[in-house]
Amino acid sequence: MIPDFRDGGYLPEGLHTATQSEVVARFGISSSRRQRLIVRLIRWLALALSTRASRFLIDGSFVTANENPNDLCAVVFLSHDFQDQVFKSRQDAFELESMLISRNPQELFATEDCKGHSIEITKPADSIDAKEFDRQHQKSEFEKSIAALRRALA
Repeated sequence: MIPDFRDGGYLPEGLHTATQSEVVARFGISSSRRQRLIVRLIRWLALALSTRASRFLIDGSFVTANENPNDLCAVVFLSHDFQDQVFKSRQDAFELESMLISRNPQELFATEDCKGHSIEITKPADSIDAKEFDRQHQKSEFEKSIAALRRALA
């Protein structure tokens, strides 16, 4: 169950479990912006489930009371055999890997859910401009948050 928002429109701190139906009902229908973002999230979830991801976390202004959120950030904890699925040309694994490597969409991050090993996905240094540098800095901060979550869940 998703808790009520605190003053200021944010969820209480912590991890809150929810079903896809609960997320859609709570965050995905109140504005056209949210409806567009929920379509993206549903596809990501389908790919994650198909590739046997162990966890899927969502964050960003999407999980606030903001009617027109700026973004929908997500972290998918890939299964230990994700790369094997890609090498065996499983279509869903290939599609998910393509999204992660191309950083399109930019809000989707991945990590392997095994013994603290993570997958680093970055663009080549020669293609980084000021905007990209800011995005990578935000990604770094996001990854620090994920590391803290992993420690808390361990």
